[in-house]
Amino acid sequence: MEQKLDRHAINRLYNAVNQFILRLVDFNKVIVHADSGKVISLFMNTSLACDYRIVADNTVFQNPCLELELVPKGGEAFFLSKRLGTSKAFEILLSNKDITAQEALRLGIVDKVVPLAELNEAALKIAKDFADKPIRSLAGIKRLLNYSMKELEDYLELESQVLLKMFGRYW
Repeated sequence: MEQKLDRHAINRLYNAVNQFILRLVDFNKVIVHADSGKVISLFMNTSLACDYRIVADNTVFQNPCLELELVPKGGEAFFLSKRLGTSKAFEILLSNKDITAQEALRLGIVDKVVPLAELNEAALKIAKDFADKPIRSLAGIKRLLNYSMKELEDYLELESQVLLKMFGRYW
């Protein structure tokens, strides 16, 4: 952070993250996200853009944003507030506390927790179960659930502008 930052490179990175998140949400097939170990907020945010989240029992979601004096990138506030409500999202975003796999399941951040040794097999089974459903029904349901894409697009752009302003002290 103490080195001079390239505003153009950071802006390109933020645009790439925005486009990736938007494509995950808009993809016409169900996306199953599997994770384990220590997970930083950007990867948790990516998982929140997916349709189903399964994690190993050793998973710990970390939020280094407060230590870095930044806000999370990738839609975390957007997804958490929709999933948990504004108050709980606010509490999580302002906490330095890690979130364990079991806590994430209790909160509704993930859909399933399995032992680490079973993660790949369980994720593939879930994906196969989705694949066995009628594709047009899945695509239609996903489209209806993600109707507010414009709202997400606007949010991600605002998130980028807030972060760029925070980085402004390093230009």
